[in-house]
Amino acid sequence: MKNLYLKIRDFTDGISDDNISAHAAASAFYMFLSLVPFVALVSTILPLTGLEEDRLFEIVSHYIPAAMQGIITSAVTDIYSAPNAILPISIIITVWLSSRAFSSLIRGVEDVADSLRYSSYLKRSLLACLYTIGIIFIMVLLLLLLVFGDRLSSLPLLSPFVRIVIKLRLIVVVILLTCVFIAIYHWVPGMRLRLRQLLPGAVAAAGAWLLFTWLFSLYIVYGGGYTTYGSLAAIIITLLWMYWCMYIILLGAYLNMYIYRKRHGDD
Repeated sequence: MKNLYLKIRDFTDGISDDNISAHAAASAFYMFLSLVPFVALVSTILPLTGLEEDRLFEIVSHYIPAAMQGIITSAVTDIYSAPNAILPISIIITVWLSSRAFSSLIRGVEDVADSLRYSSYLKRSLLACLYTIGIIFIMVLLLLLLVFGDRLSSLPLLSPFVRIVIKLRLIVVVILLTCVFIAIYHWVPGMRLRLRQLLPGAVAAAGAWLLFTWLFSLYIVYGGGYTTYGSLAAIIITLLWMYWCMYIILLGAYLNMYIYRKRHGDD
């Protein structure tokens, strides 16, 4: 029992030493600021595909955490009535703010990895921009699949694949999140681990992310989260959700490095 306590304490002490909380807070702050321009960007692109506003609201209600729905639906309503000239502005603001969030996340993973050389500001910014563009592409692609999934399932060649994806959607989401986290961990300068060594933390982070989101949604619905914070509830709850999501990503990177150090005696 004492040995287990010492191991847990050793693990948790490293979390505070790597400033995971500070990096998660910085990432969540910039991610929150980029939320509205990101929704503006996606909402400006999707109408070009013929997607109606009501259908987008239906998707939001099913797949977006309850705490964020009010902010997103309000932004979507404003954007659908706005001219398409908002598109280039949304792209610039979204990429810049999201890249700042990913830049903080990258710096956090570098601290977790005990990198002897940190990436330069320019290199870290370029890498963060690539992550941002990749995430935007994945989000738009997923939304398009949700919108046109019924049409794809009617095609003879694709219908078996679409049915399998729908039945195993939870597993598919875990796999997608795991791949995204592995990419984040792998391309950070100073990370010495191979792809298979990144897998435990990535899988754990993906599972923890989904479990936390589910439990957080239950708290919002049954725990009186909105009454606690009053009129600022949507903003504060969204920030809290983003903070813990960023924290989980960094915790996955820390878990990988912790396992690596224990196996190789690298302190």
